Amino acid sequence: MDSIVISTCINALLVIFAAVLLGWAAEAAEKFIAPGLALALLALLQTLPEYTIEAVIAWSRNTHLMIANLTGSLRLLLGFGWPMIFIIAAIAHGLRKKKLLRKIELDPHQCLETIFLIPAIAYFTFIWLKGTMSPIDGVILIAMFMVFILVISKAKIGEGEILEDEDMPVVVRKIVHAPKNKRIGAIAGLFVVGGVLIFIIAHPFVESLKTLAVTFGISEFLFIQWVAPFVSEFPEKTTAFIWASKKNKATTGMMNMVSSNLNQWMLLAGSLPLIFSVSAGQYSTIVFDGHQQQEILLTILQTAMVLACMWDARITWWEVGLIFALWIIGFFVPSERGHLIYLNLAACSIIIIVSFIVQPRPEIWRRALKAFSV
Repeated sequence: MDSIVISTCINALLVIFAAVLLGWAAEAAEKFIAPGLALALLALLQTLPEYTIEAVIAWSRNTHLMIANLTGSLRLLLGFGWPMIFIIAAIAHGLRKKKLLRKIELDPHQCLETIFLIPAIAYFTFIWLKGTMSPIDGVILIAMFMVFILVISKAKIGEGEILEDEDMPVVVRKIVHAPKNKRIGAIAGLFVVGGVLIFIIAHPFVESLKTLAVTFGISEFLFIQWVAPFVSEFPEKTTAFIWASKKNKATTGMMNMVSSNLNQWMLLAGSLPLIFSVSAGQYSTIVFDGHQQQEILLTILQTAMVLACMWDARITWWEVGLIFALWIIGFFVPSERGHLIYLNLAACSIIIIVSFIVQPRPEIWRRALKAFSV
């Protein structure tokens, strides 16, 4: 027991170290390429542990656990990750300025990235309606992710973004002002080392925690839906929480979560039916039962509510509180998912209606277009 705890702690420290390396790489890279592209690359590397877990489950063709892990990880990113980022940012803001943080504004690049959640959840709504996911659906989702990468790579860098920022870590500041070849090498090196380290550590980290879960009597389903995603998403949470504590970096932390969400809605989910088919040795379609469809619908609605809250290109304390309250109910009372579906649907509808009345044209859309003309 003691050896398992020690092993888990060591692996956790290594994951944190890898997350810091990736965070430095992304923070330096976003000074020279589209910030959304830098975060997308960061999110892709950070979700390697999640890919590992999902791939193993998909290969075993266990649809129940596969959907549990996918929906659990998606809801954890926004339902838990966002509120924690806002809380950390609010505490840091209060210590610096001695006043409450009431809202966080999104810049054009962040609005552009957030808007891509619309086609992702729209297509998954189609998948939910038909109750199946085929390799064709997988190819379409992966193609959507490629389009997302292409579009955000075309966004322009705002003036002054490459200027020195006194809040940047010393390592990032040195990389940003290094000669071009050294800068590129340093950024690439940090991405590679951090990504490889996470890939190597992911499996033993999850296995050690799984052993602890069994020891404490946690069920396999609960482990797969909540414990495993919490562990596999540890890298992006670490990076996002570090950013949340810095001046003017809270939205970067939030977008780190959105990038990971997009990554999982499109690329990760799209790979599942392909792995499923390869494992079966033939073209295979994943069929969802009633319980799995409820989990998917609840996840779609939670993401839709986050989008509705950002209609005006900002996130407020009460919106974050609502998102967290609905997530925490689902976490502690999973049997009430049916009622939660209606609660999320009602909250999302009310927010959209009120937002449309106050501001007919979404501010998030107007700012997203500015990402190409900054």
